[in-house]
Amino acid sequence: MQHIVDRLFFAHPRDVGETYFEHFINAICIGNKMLAFAIAEYIHALIPGINLFTMADTTSGEVLDKLSATLKERQVSQESDKDHED
Repeated sequence: MQHIVDRLFFAHPRDVGETYFEHFINAICIGNKMLAFAIAEYIHALIPGINLFTMADTTSGEVLDKLSATLKERQVSQESDKDHED
């Protein structure tokens, strides 16, 4: 049972160099950004004249690029941490 709990809750955060709570916060933050993006796109789909990205002086592409860069930075950082452990 303890092995299952470790695998489900702690193994992945440990593999990426985070505690469970650090991983929880980071994943929630990324998920919130993705959710906000989706809501803005749905609003724009329903009412094309409303573009929340333009109102925020950006574009949906720029927002996606920043989110992608954040995820890639985390991945590179995690891979670098694993290289240093070897």
